[in-house]
Amino acid sequence: SHMQPCSTRTAKLRKRVVCASLPAGTVASSVDKLLEGFWEARGVFDPQRRQQLVQLAKDLTPRGGPLGDDGFLVATDAFTPAAGAPLPGIPTTWAVNQSVPEIAGISQRLLELHALLGGGADIDVIWMVTREPQLLTASRVELMSRLMDMKLATAAAGIDVVKVVERQPSLLLLDGSSPLADWSQLDQDELRELIQAWECGVASDSDPEWRRRADQLRDYHRQHGDTSVGYRDGDDTDLARWANKQRRELSAGVLSADKAQLLAELNFEPDEDEAEWLRWFLELARFKEVHGHASPMSLSAGADFYLINWCSVQRVAYRCKVLSQRRLDLLNSIDFDWSGADPLS
Repeated sequence: SHMQPCSTRTAKLRKRVVCASLPAGTVASSVDKLLEGFWEARGVFDPQRRQQLVQLAKDLTPRGGPLGDDGFLVATDAFTPAAGAPLPGIPTTWAVNQSVPEIAGISQRLLELHALLGGGADIDVIWMVTREPQLLTASRVELMSRLMDMKLATAAAGIDVVKVVERQPSLLLLDGSSPLADWSQLDQDELRELIQAWECGVASDSDPEWRRRADQLRDYHRQHGDTSVGYRDGDDTDLARWANKQRRELSAGVLSADKAQLLAELNFEPDEDEAEWLRWFLELARFKEVHGHASPMSLSAGADFYLINWCSVQRVAYRCKVLSQRRLDLLNSIDFDWSGADPLS
């Protein structure tokens, strides 16, 4: 049966940035539009300030350098953003003179990435780097190699790989521990499965790769007591994307019986919302084991702000009669205090 491509909750937040109009008589180049759009997305809403930032980046580059009129760049390492650094925003623009290297470096790498993806006006590279800032610090050679591998893998299938990575930019960042499938050995069904994996941000979901991920999920279950990967700080994002792919395939009824059975043995929760809820329920159950009650308050020793807030949400849902019976029974099983005062009541 045909399986629809995966969607992600983060994609719902996506919007295309519309750049402010330049003064009359001025034709904005593609470079100007892209850089202006980036700074607007970073909270710089003053058109004059955005133009100042664009001009600053262009002035720092010699003629024919990486910020050429055509938007295609000559590789240079004159400015390189620090790996893992957050995207610059308003604070960077408060002291422009002190932020010149950062502004130039970010501008250069943004345009390089856009050029790597073909330089088309329909590629939302701003959304891509907002979701995956590491795209601005990753090796250009590795990004190009990953993109070419994907294009070769799907050459006969007519797949627009650039659009695939636009929707799932993390695919360009997968390292050697998540290799692409050996595309030269794939038949049509296997190729279709590979493309479906890409649509979920997963490099490959072949049987060997599936078993490897299932082993990782088993280890996660041993450590945390559940399979709600992706809902804790520090969780493996690749494993979380793989788990979400399994949820969608379970819901669509296309996951093989043996794989579904293995996941069932791990008490794998096929519903994303329920998986997140169970992650917090287990956190509350552990709190009770340590403190002897299941009513964390702001003054409770060891109480976590997010757990306190989650408990408040459960009380509100109970009072509004929208809490499911399953959740009600689980909370009652650990003597949850429904009468506790909370800021959301």
